[in-house]
Amino acid sequence: MELEIPSVVLETMRRGVWPRGRVRGALLQMAAPFIADTDLELVQTPEEMREGGSGIADLQSLRQFADSVGLGEQFRVKRGSGGAGPVELPWLDVEQALVIGGGADYGDDTWVVLDYRANRTDPRVVVNAWSADRPPQVEWRELAPSVTSFLQMLGVGEMR
Repeated sequence: MELEIPSVVLETMRRGVWPRGRVRGALLQMAAPFIADTDLELVQTPEEMREGGSGIADLQSLRQFADSVGLGEQFRVKRGSGGAGPVELPWLDVEQALVIGGGADYGDDTWVVLDYRANRTDPRVVVNAWSADRPPQVEWRELAPSVTSFLQMLGVGEMR
């Protein structure tokens, strides 16, 4: 089943106010202090979202990690249809996710994802954070409770 891009995202893109270029992590630090040191970059077209991302970050990699036992554990990604119960944070269900961005710098290994598990029309925004464990492990954390609130955090403002 293909996930629908939220109307608020399509409308912001249509109006030309979808964030372009670097999104400073410091801008998000009040809501998500764990991302303050990482600048983000968002994909720029609905096609990139439907295709799974761009050169910034991609859903295909996360799906491949989910299909690999070792990488699935390290990146905490699963396919919800293949498990014995629901996949919850700090894990990501790659079947209920669309990548909308990633770390702005090469090697950040950061994904910004719409997580449709809680809301199909205004999904929450999650991002991966690396633990200090050895080997390091990913924890998926909520960046914003909805994509609408995420856009407000970025200063895009009210949709009319």
